Amino acid sequence: MTATRNNAAVGALLSTAGLDDSIKPKSYLETYSAATAGATVTLDLSVATSFSVTLDQNTTFVFSNPPASGTAYSFTLVITQPSSAKTITWPSSVDWAAATAPDAPGASEVNAYGFLTRDAGTTYYGFLGGAALG
Repeated sequence: MTATRNNAAVGALLSTAGLDDSIKPKSYLETYSAATAGATVTLDLSVATSFSVTLDQNTTFVFSNPPASGTAYSFTLVITQPSSAKTITWPSSVDWAAATAPDAPGASEVNAYGFLTRDAGTTYYGFLGGAALG
């Protein structure tokens, strides 16, 4: 009986506050971090959900600090190539479509990539979101 009253009380409180069983934000903002270029670029997933980097040399990416297993987490990475294109090495934990990473951006181009993990970074599903954007 107590649980029923508590559920009713919570329902009344939500109704009084103008809320129902769904919350619809008016806006959704993500945290952005511009990564520093280098031979190894570590993206600290505990500080942002949107990253960018302008390459200045061949680069290996490292993803650190994903949330615990059971929490879905996604992030974007925008890569800008200089006029002389550099290579990209992805973490071995990234699972690309057909087990093949997309091409890196061409010289002076911009590519956007998306990543999703649900298992604390054991596997990241990788997607090319846009190629030759700039």
